[in-house]
Amino acid sequence: MPAFRLERVLRLRGQLRRLRMHEAAVLAADLAATEERGRALAAAREQQGLEEASVAARGTTAASLQLARAYGAALAYQAHECTIAADAARTALVAKRAELESERREERKLEQLAALHHERVAEDEARAIATLLDELALRTHGSGQGGRP
Repeated sequence: MPAFRLERVLRLRGQLRRLRMHEAAVLAADLAATEERGRALAAAREQQGLEEASVAARGTTAASLQLARAYGAALAYQAHECTIAADAARTALVAKRAELESERREERKLEQLAALHHERVAEDEARAIATLLDELALRTHGSGQGGRP
């Protein structure tokens, strides 16, 4: 693969890696927000349970108690949904990080190939320069002795 193609592939892979890193950061932020919402719902559910117990101790109507329990059930359902969403986000984040790691390994291989290519090009150039200098020295030496130029 010519150098310019390899460098272009490396540049494009770098852009893709940065995109994947951004996607991973977004997933991590979503996970953190979902977990925070789950904690807030759990705290609200606990607070609602304490209030329900307090109201029940003072005496209340069955309709009021039913409404409080329905609200508690809704909070529990939403907390459960947050747990499911957090698990899904966590799984997606782990997969994205694995994908990112795999792509980084491939990028390192290409970087090594590029370094090897640059090294070989430098060796070829050094060899070509040495050959030209040898030819120049032979011509100079040959023309100094009255030989053919």
